Order: sequence, then structure tokens, then C-alpha cells
Amino acid sequence: MYADYKDGQYWSEPMLWALDKGLITGYMNVKNPKTGKVENLLKPMDTLTEGQFLTILFRYLYPDELKNTKPKDPKFDLSVVYQMAEKYKLPTKANFKNRADAYKPISRGTMAQILASAHYKKVVTEKDAVKFMYDAKITNGYPDKNGKYPKTYESFGVKEKLLRAHIAVFLKNYDTYLQNNKKQVVNGITVDYGRHTYGVKNQAEYNKVMEIVRNELKRLDKEPWVDGRYAKYFDMYLDGVRKEKYKVGSLDYRGMFQAEQALKDLVDKKVSKEDIKKVYKIKTISNELLQDTDDPRNGKPESAYDALVNKLSDCDSDAQVYSALLDAMGYNTMILADEDHADAFVQIGSHWFEVQSLRYLDLSKGFEEGEYVKVQPTNGDIINKDGTVTKAKK
Repeated sequence: MYADYKDGQYWSEPMLWALDKGLITGYMNVKNPKTGKVENLLKPMDTLTEGQFLTILFRYLYPDELKNTKPKDPKFDLSVVYQMAEKYKLPTKANFKNRADAYKPISRGTMAQILASAHYKKVVTEKDAVKFMYDAKITNGYPDKNGKYPKTYESFGVKEKLLRAHIAVFLKNYDTYLQNNKKQVVNGITVDYGRHTYGVKNQAEYNKVMEIVRNELKRLDKEPWVDGRYAKYFDMYLDGVRKEKYKVGSLDYRGMFQAEQALKDLVDKKVSKEDIKKVYKIKTISNELLQDTDDPRNGKPESAYDALVNKLSDCDSDAQVYSALLDAMGYNTMILADEDHADAFVQIGSHWFEVQSLRYLDLSKGFEEGEYVKVQPTNGDIINKDGTVTKAKK
């Protein structure tokens, strides 16, 4: 049906899927610049404007609303999509006051930021959006000179123009991600992340916990990642400065020592500065939430609801709070325990770290006697007793 369709291309199957879903339409009876004939074309290598991308996105996310919304400015052919972009608080370049950008090619970075913001129902940064694109397996980015995919912010190609082929692939992969990550019901509770209930008893408790978590995480981009008298030394440590540069016992030495104690394992495992700052800030917010809790010393507090609402603290309930906040920011978490204690752990890249201390967990050594996984990882993979991972069945 389309003269420029080719089998075996990276975009072939996704484009057919997008056409079948009515997300993308071809160009009918137009002149083919290569053959000079009047044909039906897909034009997979053509760029997309911001307005075109929004139209495709809303055809996927909110098709009925897109069809039934009346334009507030009938003279603006993209009125409806920008009304919807405004309603859903999407970070578009164009708006009703600046309509020119609606007709300009959209970059891959802007596309990612809009898609991730629509997914999380809040505005996220471009860097967080790129991380989401990788974590959700929506893209691998561009390969390096060795043909490998480093999956970095730079290798995503944020400034590259978005092509029709790109959006077909991205939306097909996003659809697969959503199908594989449908909300699950655990013990009668509909949960948002993996099978994590955070120890609560019912849906009402779960909803209250997540309401508190999301409200607290709004602070994430508004406050410094670390504060206090030693704050500057944490930034210096990330920039490569070490305590040995200073005289033992001096303020500078003590500041660098504090930073080293907090960040050494993360830096040694080459965790990005962005992830280090974010996880450290989430840990700080969690600690602040737990400041006004009381430990009854009876081992009964075990849920995030106990800690956040009933203000009762224990290692189990505290670990559930850490897990809830990090899950909500897209990280993979689990809780390890023994007879007397429980700790939350977060996965960054391929490595696991204990949340409170940010110490590296070497799973290759297995667990200590009596230690076990109290709450399995968010993504559904099973951590075995010997530290190996059994992939979850899809």
C-alpha cells in the first residue's frame, strides 16, 4: 500500500503497528521525489513537529478526548492538542501565546520529556526523561564508535530531530512497557510498583501512604541535594577532591571525610552524579519524614502507614518508607532482613546499595546466616539465597 515501506528495518513492525492503531497516517496520492510517481508514502525519515507529535501522543493516550474536545480557537489548527497539553501540564515549547514552535521540528529530548511527564503525571527534567526511556526499554539510544550502546544522556541524542520512524518505535515500546507493568493486585490491594504494598493492611492505607510520598517528592527539585556546614564538600568529593589534600583535623579534612563516608561506595561503583544526588536527597526526605516517629520497642510497627500516619517507628516500617519513596522515583528496591533487623536496598545500574548507609551490597557472596529477602525487588525479579537473580516470567 505504501511505496516506501520496507521489511526488515528497525521501524518496519512498529510502523505497521502505529498505522493499525490509527496513531500515524500515511500520505496518500503524493509525488514520490525518488520515482516521480504519484504514490502512497509513509515518509519514515521525515521529521515530526511538536504539534504532530502531540497529536500522535494523544491519539494513543486519550483518543476519545482528542476527538470530542472542541477547539477554543478554531483558527488555530492545533488548538485542541495544546488545550490538552495545557490541561495535562506537559512541558511543550509552544503554547497559545507562542504558536510558532508548534510547527517546528521537535527534538528527541523534548519528546522524551513530554512523554515521561505524561507518564508520571508531573513535569520531569529532560535528564530524568532520558533515564525513563532507558529504564522502560523504550530505546537504547545511539551506538558509540564500537557499536555498543552506552545508554547515557549524551548517547540518547537529545538535540537530534525526532523522525516519524522514531516515534513509531518509541510508542510501540512504550505500549509494551505498559502491558508488562500493569498494576497488580496484592492481598486485595491495587499497587503501583511491582508487588510492593509497603506492609499496609488495606487499600485506604496504601492510598494514604502514596499521597504522602508523592507530596513529599515535590520537594526534590526545589531544595539542595545536601545542606549543612559540610554541603560544599559533598560536591567537591563528586568532583574528585579527597581528604588527603587537607591537614588532618582541619575543617576541610573533616568535611571531606564526611563526604567520603557517605558517598565512597557510590563513586567507586561509578554511579552518575545525577543518581547520587537524587538518591541522597530521597534518603534525606525519608529521614525527615521519620523524624517525629516514636519507637514503641515492641517490634509491631511494620508498614509505611505505621510510620507516616501513626508515627510509630521500627526498622521494618522505616525500610518500607525508604522503599516507597524510591519506587515512586522509578528505582528498583528490596528489603533484606534477619531475626532482629530489616534494611531497604536500592538498585542503581547493576549494583545494589543499602539506602541508609549507601554502602554497596555484594550479592555474589550470597547472604549471611539467617538473612533473607523480606520484600523482593520491585521489578519482579527474584533474588535467590546465593545472590543470583531469577528473571520474572512475563
